[in-house]
Amino acid sequence: MTDSITCEYCNIILKNKYNLKAHLSNNKTCLNIRKIPLDNKFICNGCESIFTLKANLTKHLKTCKKIKVDVDKQTNETIIKELHIQTEKSNNELKQYYEKIIFELKQNHEKTIKELQLQNEKLLNAFEKLATHAVDRPTTSTNTNTVNNHIRNNFSDKYFVDTIKPEDIKKVCINYLTEQVFFEGQKGIAQLCTDHIIKTKDKKALLVCTDTSRKKFKYLDEHRNLNEDHEARIFTEKVSKPIKDASKALYENILSDVNYERENLDKDEVGKKEQLHHKTMKAIDCMMNITNFDDPKYNNEFKNELAILNK
Repeated sequence: MTDSITCEYCNIILKNKYNLKAHLSNNKTCLNIRKIPLDNKFICNGCESIFTLKANLTKHLKTCKKIKVDVDKQTNETIIKELHIQTEKSNNELKQYYEKIIFELKQNHEKTIKELQLQNEKLLNAFEKLATHAVDRPTTSTNTNTVNNHIRNNFSDKYFVDTIKPEDIKKVCINYLTEQVFFEGQKGIAQLCTDHIIKTKDKKALLVCTDTSRKKFKYLDEHRNLNEDHEARIFTEKVSKPIKDASKALYENILSDVNYERENLDKDEVGKKEQLHHKTMKAIDCMMNITNFDDPKYNNEFKNELAILNK
């Protein structure tokens, strides 16, 4: 049996001379008593505890609470960063997908419009031929005046097409341009114009259609002169910008709401995903349709509905 050895400086009992040698080199208490500085310092990065042996530091790190908190924090930050990168990637892919769909829809839309325009021109030519062969009816100035006076009775003597202000149209859109109106496209815009702009507060009108088939409208100017507005182009020009601006804002809100719902869906909600996709496609198509409601080449739907509603 090996005899124990006592440290002559701090009186600690050790098993043998090898342990004494390690003790004299590494024991902090003993080194402090002898006023010998520590040659080796192993410091914990978490709690800043000092160790003379690396093995002791390694053992301490396994149980140091401060180190564990820092590791958890770094892990959470890494997870958040990865989620942010994945979200950005998904958003970019979704944006590219929608841009491709919009491009394809626009091409198909333009093709359909051209076909409809050609059909419309054929119909107009047919109407003109019928009108040419129709029995001429003598029109006297007295009859013309009587007709014009009858038309004048429909117009407001307080509100005029000439005095329409963008801020007034903006208020109308705020109050009455709903998702339901938006999803009816040009027909919805024609109904909005009729109910809340053309029909005035004094229960009269700003605009009257005098020939539905040819889309001929009449209106009174500020000087009470009766004027023609072919295809309601003058009226449409007055109201188009605020209506399109409001429609675009509503369109962006619809897409934002759809994206929010899509992000919060469970994986097994396939039916709901299809509904949201259908709503997105319909919103894109309606926005394109409304954007063209002031273009004479592509606004037949708007003109037809406006003529019918105000005949």
